[in-house]
Amino acid sequence: MRNSKENKMKLLMLTLTCLIVATASEEAKKFKCFDYSFNETDKKWKAGDAAADCAAESTAKCNKPGEKADNTYQVPLKGCGACLPAALTAKTCVECDKDSCNSASTLTFAVLPFVAVAFYLW
Repeated sequence: MRNSKENKMKLLMLTLTCLIVATASEEAKKFKCFDYSFNETDKKWKAGDAAADCAAESTAKCNKPGEKADNTYQVPLKGCGACLPAALTAKTCVECDKDSCNSASTLTFAVLPFVAVAFYLW
């Protein structure tokens, strides 16, 4: 009888492990990216206020206008997914591979630690 309980417990643990792995892999396919629009007054690209939901078969990728994108550039898939190879070469599109990585504030988080260190050393 004890062997039966142990087998049931092992089966239960195996089932729970499979469910956790399946759920985690499904969640890994969902991510957020920002869409961009061109502001004619400022002559600059501006990220939207809220990130849109995206999904991918494999890895998360976001895109945004590159340094050479003019006002006629169309942001692919509202910022979700990779850039077209030609757009990468022409520097009209830039891509990244983390959740919400194409926001305008992404650079702030990269620079902020350096500012803190400089302030501390000052």
